[in-house]
Formats: sequence, structure tokens, C-alpha cells
Amino acid sequence: MVVSSPTSNVTTAMAALRSLLPHSVKLVEGAPQAWLISAVPEVLAGDLALLAEPLGAGELRVRIASTATSDSVGREIWRLTVAVRDRPGLLAGTAAVASQHRLSIVSARCASWSAHHAHGEALALQQVEVVSGDLNLSGEPDWPWIGQDLRAALTDGQAPISRFLPSGPAKVTITPEGSGGFRWRVRVDAPDTFGLLAALCRWLTSAGANIEAAVVGLRSDVSGDTATIIATDELVVAAGAGFDARAPELAAELSRPG
Repeated sequence: MVVSSPTSNVTTAMAALRSLLPHSVKLVEGAPQAWLISAVPEVLAGDLALLAEPLGAGELRVRIASTATSDSVGREIWRLTVAVRDRPGLLAGTAAVASQHRLSIVSARCASWSAHHAHGEALALQQVEVVSGDLNLSGEPDWPWIGQDLRAALTDGQAPISRFLPSGPAKVTITPEGSGGFRWRVRVDAPDTFGLLAALCRWLTSAGANIEAAVVGLRSDVSGDTATIIATDELVVAAGAGFDARAPELAAELSRPG
């Protein structure tokens, strides 16, 4: 998740990235602060390298790799990194494709760049780590089909409709990010379930908010003998003044009734 960090951390991260990517200084300087402190510079540089060359019209760049690690129940964790021209609904599309293929997103880091800070086009970068969402499934996901569905969702706007059934109460906070009143930090803590992230991103898009950065993770909430997996989604969005007043509306959208 994203936590408040001293400016020196951002400054240090930018300096390291400039050194690692001397030909992509403009991208480094235009990167959202939340993204800059979301991982070590070497990892961020590997992601940002996908945007080093201008994207062609309708081009989608994808890198897929095993992390060579497993989650707490032994499922292999895969890392999927996507570079694409920015437009509303990208993270919702990626989350919907993952849900359609029964993949659970265990972490995500996303960022977007305006045309001014990129190659004349608004750009987006997403890195998600996924596991099979079904404990009885093993082996490598069907990446060719997943890649085809990602291309349809992120370049053609043909994202599948992901099924979402809230499994408990969601806690939502929306706070100002910086000054000006048009950039907001949205944090959601809710029991993890298929389609949660897609539902969150769909609501933000429909509410007129543009996601600029996101960091997603899971934690275990232990109460007595029961452990619940909680998704912690923290996003920086651009939206109109007074957007924080809509926190109760979003919480109701993501919560199980009564």
C-alpha cells in the first residue's frame, strides 16, 4: 500500500531512476509520487523501460514472468506488466480480465503520464501480481488468451463485465492529495473477493475520476480463530472539488448489504 513518505524519499527515488534510465528523464520527472515510492528503483526502472520507446497506434506491450515465489497456500505468483496509451478504465479492464480468467490480484502498481511528460501521448503503466483464484488449479495460466483479452480491453475498450458479490463491509476514506482540491487519495479496505478491484475502478470511472496511480495489496485480519484476507487498495485520482463527500456512496457500492 502507499503510505505518506517524506519528500526526501521521492527525491532519492527520482535520482536513482534518472541514473538507471538516463534517456527517460522526462518520464521519471513526470511520474506520480505514489508510484515512485511503491518499489525499489531497480524494479521501477524495469517497468518504466517498457515506455522508453514511443508506443505505436493501438500498441500494447506486455511482459509476463514468474516471480519464482508462492503465496501462503502454495500458488505460484506471476508478474504481469503492461504499457499502453492512457485512457479511462484501464485498471478496471485489467482487473476484469483477471477476474474472468479466475486470477486473483495479490498486488498492483499503476501510474499514468500526461502527454506533456511522455512522448506526446498520455501513457499508462500497470504491474500486477496474480495467482490462480481457485485453490484446486495449478500450472501456468493461459497467457495467450489472457493477452488477447487484455488487448481487447485496454486498446479496444472491450473489457468483460466481471461478476462482483461483496463479502463484507468496506471501509473507504478519501483525502486531499496535495493542494488545489482536484487530486484525491482513495483508500479502500474490504474483504478480498473476485471482482472487487474491477468494481472499485468502474465506480471511479463512472464518477468522473481519472486514476493516476494505484498500489494494491492484501493483508490478513485475525479475529479470534478466524482469519480474513483484506484487500487494501490505495489510489490517487484526479476528480472535481468535493469528491471526498462521495466516500459513503463508494463504501455502500463495495459492501455487502445489511
